[in-house]
Amino acid sequence: MTWVNRPPCVNPNCKGNEDGKQMESQGTRGPVTEEEKAGRASRVEVYKCKLCETEATFPRYNSPRTLFQTRRGRCGEFANLFGTYCRALGFDTRYILDFTDHVWIEVWSHRTRRWICADSCEGVIDEPGMYEKGWGKKLNYAIGATKDSVVDVTRRYTRKFHEDEFQARRREFAPDEESSENVFRLANQTIRQQQFGKIPKGRLEELDARMKMEAAFFVKVASSGVWDSDYKE
Repeated sequence: MTWVNRPPCVNPNCKGNEDGKQMESQGTRGPVTEEEKAGRASRVEVYKCKLCETEATFPRYNSPRTLFQTRRGRCGEFANLFGTYCRALGFDTRYILDFTDHVWIEVWSHRTRRWICADSCEGVIDEPGMYEKGWGKKLNYAIGATKDSVVDVTRRYTRKFHEDEFQARRREFAPDEESSENVFRLANQTIRQQQFGKIPKGRLEELDARMKMEAAFFVKVASSGVWDSDYKE
């Protein structure tokens, strides 16, 4: 995979840089071409070259099949493709959306019985403190989503959950923690209702056990205040 901030100019006669520095954003649009639709592009970024005024597009594809071919993107494409590889090898994965503009995946480890952070665009595994402790990110919500559930996994990635500043950032999205928890509870109830009779009993029991173990860990670390091995999952 190649990281793309801006696409290069598509004019073969342009003397500009190939890294796209001369490309100026013209906004975004929806998918229009058959190729964009087939690649399940969520949106298409439009750019214009400041040197030759040639227009170029950067479709944000979601189809793994298309990403196998283009091998270009940002954190979303990296997470999408890496998650596909993991699932092909038999691992359960979930897509993590960080509301402060980043995405990655978590992979379920059968050996350690826990979800493991896997940030493929950074090449980092099992370092959940990287964002807050390493990058200094001001997190608010990190949401883990699979076809089976939607979970607020923020507590895995912060040790400041109960601090006033952290809670103030979360209040921009939900009036209080009880309301936030109710949203996830109702979402999961809806998912279970839609999948009723489609998931084997053993699988449901396994998913419930995972959620209980994870919830217990979140209670433990939410008030720890430290990134310490004693509080490693």
